[in-house]
Amino acid sequence: MPTGLVAIISVVLSTSPAKPSHEDQCRAALASLVSTLQLERQAAKDPMLGPGFVAGVGPLFLDSCAKLSEADVACVLDKQKPEALRACEPAMKVFGAAGQRYVEQKDPGAFARYQKASMQTEAKANLRAISVGILSLLQEHPAKAAALSKAAPIPSGNCCELPGKKCSMDPKAYSGPGWKELDWRTDESLRYHYSITRTKKAGKRSIRIEARGDPACDGTSDVWELNIDEATLQSDDPHPSPR
Repeated sequence: MPTGLVAIISVVLSTSPAKPSHEDQCRAALASLVSTLQLERQAAKDPMLGPGFVAGVGPLFLDSCAKLSEADVACVLDKQKPEALRACEPAMKVFGAAGQRYVEQKDPGAFARYQKASMQTEAKANLRAISVGILSLLQEHPAKAAALSKAAPIPSGNCCELPGKKCSMDPKAYSGPGWKELDWRTDESLRYHYSITRTKKAGKRSIRIEARGDPACDGTSDVWELNIDEATLQSDDPHPSPR
């Protein structure tokens, strides 16, 4: 090969940008995630994360990012919108695990409490929805309210022993006494069982709706309730049962 050509090739190779190392790509992916997910702003508003979240989760993510392939890391760099990151499952799982580790280091048990609180939204939402059905029944068909005393707890079965640790609602349950009078249905799988109790004390009738379950399937019972005064047609908000 002519000496002049060798010299030209040498110059080209020496001036060509070096391929970023895997560590550099991971750092770029982390910066991209922080920007795309607006983590600085989101963490500042979330007391569980706090303003130090980005600085704390970074090293944890980089430590695990070494296990990701170049394609997995490149996927994050290619996405400019949060919803698009769903396609980057391996990298997002690593980032999610790093976030969980950071939260646990900062406040042991916090992530478990957060998960449980998230699961409890089911109970609170359904208690409100059932109460709307009951109030409508009391207003429009008060004579049918007696059937509420016969409502059996639904759904049936031990949710923690079923796939996904959730119960699927049997459509037949809605045709049972008490439930068939209500305009309440759900297509969601459930972690809680729902029951209705109608009582009379000192001449006043009230209705108690209860959500009872073990959402984390750790053997800890979690019970929420909502109460309705039949005379005033007023209800309280869903709250942990004192019973």
